[in-house]
This record gives sequence, structure tokens and C-alpha cells, in this order.
Amino acid sequence: MIENELPLDDLPAPLREVLEYWRARGGEELKCGWRDFNLEDLPASVLPTTLVVDVKPDPGQNVFRFYGTGMRYIHGTDMTGRTTAELEPPELAETVRRNHATTVRIKTADASTYGFERHGGFDHRQSLLRLPLSDDGENVHHIVIVIDLTSEARDELAKARGGQAL
Repeated sequence: MIENELPLDDLPAPLREVLEYWRARGGEELKCGWRDFNLEDLPASVLPTTLVVDVKPDPGQNVFRFYGTGMRYIHGTDMTGRTTAELEPPELAETVRRNHATTVRIKTADASTYGFERHGGFDHRQSLLRLPLSDDGENVHHIVIVIDLTSEARDELAKARGGQAL
């Protein structure tokens, strides 16, 4: 897995839309809580690859509240109700733990690009936006993670699903 920081000014269009939605609800001032953030208001193209976690004191114990259907397919399992420490492979679980800890610490949106390689070579690339949500205006209680796959990655996944898009 290859990870690089992605400046918010360089987000792909669907993630920019999500960032603006969060900002319009006071996200940058930690005024956007889970009750203010409606997944159905996000671009439909990113819903299958959207995740929501409930933040715990140990980021490895964050619990997936929502695990999009596309992510279920990519990871081969539904992680709803499970902890981030249960992600496979362990390298991914550690990266997620570290990224969630950073989001809780900085209390603002951040983004990354990831490239995944499998035994047969390159698999896919994705851009990921992490948005902190706060129920009290001070602490991060939830993190919304929205993933935008490249068109090549979407095509490859559709082929693997027998032509069915995410």
C-alpha cells in the first residue's frame, strides 16, 4: 500500500462536493455533528465507498457505524459494528488507526491518496477524505470517510463483479 497526503485544494470533484457540504454545516468550526450530516445528501457516486466510524479513546477500537456496500465488496466483508483493528491486512488496520488518531488530534478535514498492489501487480488507486464530526463543538465523536476511486479502479471492480458497477 502506498499512501500520500492529498491537499484539500486538489480533491477530485465528488470529494470537493462532500467537503463543501461539511463546511456549510460548520464542520471547520466543529459545529457539525452526526445529526447534522446526512449521508443521503452526498453525491450518489461516493455512497458505496463511504464509511462512518464512532470514535473511541483508542483509535484501533473505533467502530464502523456505516460501511458502504462498495467497501464490503472491496474488503470481502461487512465491517459494520466491527472495530478498525479488525481490518485486514494488519498494515491497513495500522494505517487507519494512525489516520483516525491524526483526524481526532487536528480536528479538521484531511485527505490522502492510496495505491494498492496485490501479488499480481497494481490493483487500484483511490482518494480519501476524512471529516471530523463533533456533538459538543470540542471533541471528535465521529469521522466520515469518503473514498473516490479512480475511473480505472471502478472499471476493474465492475469487471471483477461481472460487469456490475458499485
